[in-house]
Amino acid sequence: MSVNGLKNMVSVPAWPHVADEVFYQLAAQKAEPKSLLNKIISPVLPKPNRLRAGSDFNLITKTGARFSSPNLVLYANLAKTDQPKIGFIVNRSVGGSVTRHLVTRKLRHNFASHIQSLPNNLMIVVRVLKSQNDYSIEVNQLIEKALLKFSNQNNKADL
Repeated sequence: MSVNGLKNMVSVPAWPHVADEVFYQLAAQKAEPKSLLNKIISPVLPKPNRLRAGSDFNLITKTGARFSSPNLVLYANLAKTDQPKIGFIVNRSVGGSVTRHLVTRKLRHNFASHIQSLPNNLMIVVRVLKSQNDYSIEVNQLIEKALLKFSNQNNKADL
């Protein structure tokens, strides 16, 4: 059976309720679908905010301030950058390759939500000590400690 020359199409399962809300937001804002979907559904640490150079890792871990939690160590330092940069060190003792990459993806996801609150000249290195299912509470605590320390330094510099 055909309607206007089109054959019956195979039905696809309905999107989850969240996708409906995203659709209506897109329609209301007339935004590009891909950009808004990325912001709402899957926040990812943008590539310009990723720390890659080995020399930067060495500099931050040797000279930066250190903040510890049971499963993570965060090193932070101010540098001349136009946006915050974050790098991860996941040792082989955490697990195999698949586990290490999974941990890194989880951490990137956790830090992506904090990227807007970080100062532009802050560089962060996160060292993973143990594998964990959820790092969000530890990440929040470590970010708060780092922001408190560096906001105090910026206030002293302004005086």
